[in-house]
Amino acid sequence: AQGPGLDDALNERFGFREFRLDGKRFLLNERELRLRPTHMNAEGLVNGNHALMTAFFAGLRANGFNCSELWPWDRDERGRSEYDDLWCSEADRLGFLMICPALCQGRVLGEWDKPGVKTGWQERMTPLLKALRNHPSVIAWATGANRFGHGQDQNPEVIGSKSRAWLDNPQWRRTAAFGEESATMIKQVDPTRPVLMHAGGAV
Repeated sequence: AQGPGLDDALNERFGFREFRLDGKRFLLNERELRLRPTHMNAEGLVNGNHALMTAFFAGLRANGFNCSELWPWDRDERGRSEYDDLWCSEADRLGFLMICPALCQGRVLGEWDKPGVKTGWQERMTPLLKALRNHPSVIAWATGANRFGHGQDQNPEVIGSKSRAWLDNPQWRRTAAFGEESATMIKQVDPTRPVLMHAGGAV
């Protein structure tokens, strides 16, 4: 930017890639990719320390992982700090794949059908996604942390099957429907990436 008394520039990294699903296959730039994901369990310890972030990714790669998930905890929780953009920027630089949070709706699921609750969640979720969606390392959005799980939700023969994975339980089906509605809202903001529910394969 240039003007009277102003001469400034911003250097920003960016990259291009395509990640999509083909049935049960993951395709990165049209080549099949076998994801080896893990949870970003050191997020709260590393915080925003760049050197520790770099070392953490190096450790993941050395142990065979090629993808990591930032936990979808409540970004509005008082006293907590999030460094999602810094994690994604470092992942961009290193070519490491990320699953990023899309504002967990667990705190409001019990009131999802009350006036203003879902629209309030959507208004809060939208800017968070827009702040991260240009990172090429981000391949998917995660939400609903541990909200829709059951004994078969990680069974590969059951995942994704509404006839087998949906519990015959009215309360579970009610909240699962809310989860699917939130996933639709996320896809409206970013239709290019899949949305997953952590430990909720049926949804």
